Amino acid sequence: AVLAHHFSFGEASGSEVCALDCAVCEAMPSTYKAATYAAASLWLESTKVKYKPNPKSGKSFHRYAKYEKAKTVGEALSLGSFPADLLFDYEHGHLQVSPPFRKQPLDIEKVTNFGELTETDLAIVRFLAFVDPNRKAPSERIMGDVKERLNRFRQLRRRMQRLEVAKVFGMQNADDLGDAKGFWECGETWARRSTADKEARDILAAAETRGRKISDHELLRVLRLWGFRMNETRKNVMRPGQTWVLSDTLGMTTDRTGHILKREETRLYVDFNKLVCRWLHDNLPEELKDSFWFTSININKNYAARLHRDSNNIGPSIIKAFGDFEEGRLNYWPEDDHGLHLEDVPKIARDKKTLDISTGTLLFDGSRAHAVDEFKGERYSVVFFSCARFWKAPAVLRKQLTEFGFRIPPRSAVPKMTSTLRPPQGYGKGSVGRSAALKKAARARMSLVKAGYAFWPLSEDRAKQQRERDAARYWASRPARKVNEEKDKTGAKSLSLGIRCDKHRHEGWHPNHCFLLGPELSVHRNLELKGFPNVVDAASALNGGEVSVPKAITRAGYCVTFSNRTKAYYVMYLEGKREKAMVAFGLNAAKRCKTGQAAAEGGA
Repeated sequence: AVLAHHFSFGEASGSEVCALDCAVCEAMPSTYKAATYAAASLWLESTKVKYKPNPKSGKSFHRYAKYEKAKTVGEALSLGSFPADLLFDYEHGHLQVSPPFRKQPLDIEKVTNFGELTETDLAIVRFLAFVDPNRKAPSERIMGDVKERLNRFRQLRRRMQRLEVAKVFGMQNADDLGDAKGFWECGETWARRSTADKEARDILAAAETRGRKISDHELLRVLRLWGFRMNETRKNVMRPGQTWVLSDTLGMTTDRTGHILKREETRLYVDFNKLVCRWLHDNLPEELKDSFWFTSININKNYAARLHRDSNNIGPSIIKAFGDFEEGRLNYWPEDDHGLHLEDVPKIARDKKTLDISTGTLLFDGSRAHAVDEFKGERYSVVFFSCARFWKAPAVLRKQLTEFGFRIPPRSAVPKMTSTLRPPQGYGKGSVGRSAALKKAARARMSLVKAGYAFWPLSEDRAKQQRERDAARYWASRPARKVNEEKDKTGAKSLSLGIRCDKHRHEGWHPNHCFLLGPELSVHRNLELKGFPNVVDAASALNGGEVSVPKAITRAGYCVTFSNRTKAYYVMYLEGKREKAMVAFGLNAAKRCKTGQAAAEGGA
């Protein structure tokens, strides 16, 4: 209960904000030992830490792997440790701490300048009520200030992360990165998916303006940018020796408890999902306009799936391949009724259909045996299907996906979906499984497509051919965005763990070392650093050598930059130069208390 109150992190929502409601704190029992709270109350940003080898599992395992390399409490928090993780790991012996420590717990009521509090101070404050039950709870105003400042720290960290990822992967605009990074995403995956999402937005806008349909050319353009996950769960498609494939799913998914959820790839990258859905709407054969639904989309890159049958799908699927490749045809057994063991189907069956799905759209039943030939080159495939138990999805999820372009069927449509393709005929006496009576009943059912599959070749659709030529001409003069490959594997690895944390992270220019000056700059105009929208970007440029630092700023050790968001000037200073900067700009002690709370403006 305490964790639910204190840490409304919610990995599904991406939130990391603590619900600091002290009245609730007083009514709740302690979660950890009194000695644990007492020890934590003395920790500083610079308190040294040492973690033992990773003892956890599940998502906790991956989060621990990110922060176990930290050398201080502050670094642990910046690398993704929740404040609750610090207490849990300490109490269970996973974490050892060593000086420096506070001499006594922080008294938040006596703090006059919140600008001097570190993120560690703000994170530890919430535990003080459990150190001394007789301690008077801080006022609601103070705890509100603590919460607001803690949020600013996290906004600052996210901004620094965006700048770093953008720089490493050659992105021209850090704002092209998505608002949040998915739990399983490394830095490169985040960069590539965000870039694909922005490219999809441009394509959708162009299609809307020009009043035309989405082409294969445009869908391939964004697929080439997308960052695919190294998926270790799709064992049924992996060939011997493979341990992962590049494969993602969009839309609905079913978790291990049977709940229907929205995929993270859909929650975070809306325009990419809209573009993929729009492509199918614009290219769906007329015969299927009223009979094909889909709740989910599987996208794949550069692997030839071994012989397999899909499970947990309802009704037929639509598949199309994209890219510049040779071979890679789809082999499909339309009469497979599961009467043979999977490995025996190619040996006995004589109904194999070999189809080049890069030249047309295929409607097929994924639960029947199919495989992909080996290929050379760059091959993508997109599969539209309906997941099992889709009718159990919450109404709000169905509505959201419908708005994105998914065609969510009503439960009453299941009979129509399952009869779209003619039922498989089986392979005679060698088959095992369904009885003859069941097979006869299945064959008797009416179907909309009088075969086990249907293929619509591009060569027969002249309008689509012209659309592809028009799209190629239009985008030829508009190069797609680019994302660099990872060059420094060590650095890229640390990025994949979240934020790369430098040991000396407060040396050099740091956006947290600043204070609010005001809407006007009346003195020291020679110290103004122009050309940056906020202090975060300015600090990043100064540290990265992207600008030539004026000699006046080098001599002074501080500078002034303007925030486009707050429409105010901020003074940013080097370590040890705060007092001189305050004096230089005529800020006395009284004003310092006010401006201190405005320092470290994460979005400034």
